[in-house]
Amino acid sequence: RLLTAAVELLETEGFAGLTQSAVARRVGVRQSHLTYYFPTRAALLRATAQFGMEAVLAPITGAATLGRLTLDEYKARLLPNAEDRGWCRLMNELGSACAEDPGIRDWLKQFDANVRARIRDGFVALGIPATEADILVLHMVYVGALHQDAAEMTETSLANARQAVAHTIDVLVAAIRGRESGGGEFCAIERPSSPASTRRVPSGEAAR
Repeated sequence: RLLTAAVELLETEGFAGLTQSAVARRVGVRQSHLTYYFPTRAALLRATAQFGMEAVLAPITGAATLGRLTLDEYKARLLPNAEDRGWCRLMNELGSACAEDPGIRDWLKQFDANVRARIRDGFVALGIPATEADILVLHMVYVGALHQDAAEMTETSLANARQAVAHTIDVLVAAIRGRESGGGEFCAIERPSSPASTRRVPSGEAAR
């Protein structure tokens, strides 16, 4: 109940509204009850981030387990939305807190590893053999898109963030399928050593 209330506050009041006292009031308990579980605001923020990540990405694993995940559904789950701006602020705050609490850095590393594991679950369920590098690229684009949108907070910035993530998924899926079919490095471009550049493309039908 406490973490659900924290998520609701983050989405409705923004990062500034996510305080221990506000969460306690929303649930209708004394603040001392909340601090029994989350003695500091940093502890509350970490737990809220983990809880929120599970809520957003767990359906990917659930659908994957049942064999009912489609590529369109997978993309829809990963595309940023306006509510993600609060999550971005929260993660930024946790990153800044690393200087005061070195333990947060280890937690962030594990958090990121868990997010990548959920992203990987989706690719596995879709039968798309993504490499660790593929997963890392998608994760970093996703995080970067969230940060860019959170900095501008406009309809255009959100649309650009969604487009960046969707495009990255499409490019990665095409690249992976190209590798599977023996297409090779169909996206690779050699840096020219002379004015006449040479671009490598796969042989066969793809090259034509």
